[in-house]
Amino acid sequence: MLVLGTVTLLFMVTGGRAVVPAAQVPATGGHYGSALTPGTHMVTIESLDFVDARTGFALVTTCQPDGEDCAHTLAMTSDTGLTWRATNVPWGPADETSDTPRLYVFDRLHLVLDADVDDHRRWRSQDGGVSWRPVADPGRGTVPAAPPGSMIVAEDPGSWGATGGPLFALAPDGTGRWLAHQPAGPDDLDGDPVRAPDGGIWLTGGATGAAEWVAISRDRGRTWRSVRTPAAATGTCTLLIPAGTAYLGCVGDPAPVVYRSTDGGRSWQVIHAPAAWSILAAAGAVPLCTDEAGTVYTLTRAGAFARVANAPPATAVASAGAYAVLVTGATGLRYLVSADGTDWREITPSG
Repeated sequence: MLVLGTVTLLFMVTGGRAVVPAAQVPATGGHYGSALTPGTHMVTIESLDFVDARTGFALVTTCQPDGEDCAHTLAMTSDTGLTWRATNVPWGPADETSDTPRLYVFDRLHLVLDADVDDHRRWRSQDGGVSWRPVADPGRGTVPAAPPGSMIVAEDPGSWGATGGPLFALAPDGTGRWLAHQPAGPDDLDGDPVRAPDGGIWLTGGATGAAEWVAISRDRGRTWRSVRTPAAATGTCTLLIPAGTAYLGCVGDPAPVVYRSTDGGRSWQVIHAPAAWSILAAAGAVPLCTDEAGTVYTLTRAGAFARVANAPPATAVASAGAYAVLVTGATGLRYLVSADGTDWREITPSG
């Protein structure tokens, strides 16, 4: 997820949970009360989103050791993740929701949260997550281009009983409109739109076995230019644009390569990637990848991927604005961030 005017990315993690002492468990309460009992609990970061190098938001799920009786909080940091402040979210235990929540961060104050609960699907906050209000009708019409201050996101129009999509111009108050011109269908995209530093919006997709394509808009979604790439579409392709250079990689491509474009997608150069690489992300301006064993590699100035000696084996790696976020651990998850792909620092957004 990328913001028009603010660089943020959504990080999703699924799988095991880190086991932490009760003293580190975020405070819960409010309308639903606490779902937790004293003792050791399991913590999962569902999403992590840095607005800038210092300010970030994390959706945190805390459960009993058996995975039941979960509670959710929103944790916020203003010191690069050294300390976190936890606040409530507008729904109750995990089994109250029917899907994984999605958090959209516009700035330090304006947040939008999608969670299917209590006959509401979208919520908004104008005070950094301290309080939330449901959005009754997010909007069903169209706009020729995304208004300034909005973000272009990919959504399922069926969730709202609407037609159109998948590109939606989302405003900070949780409302918005579908883009009038849709360059791809709901099932054609690989991931969310990506915003380049120059303001351009990029999409990528393609039918499996065909060439992967990218579509680029430089007028907030009014018009799009489509480009065919040399990558083989696999349905699991990733597009990054750190520091104005585009990187495209498709997991399962017969050739273990990543493609780079420095001219707006018109031409692509081959970068040889580690065999069986499985994840492509960025730590600030530095591209990263991992192999199936979880080994982390960073792209050097010489234009080749090199192993990062001090990075632990990764369960997952994802871009998160100014940082990359690394998940590690087999029986209990740990979360680390890096601004350059080389130096990693552990964080615990549990309040």
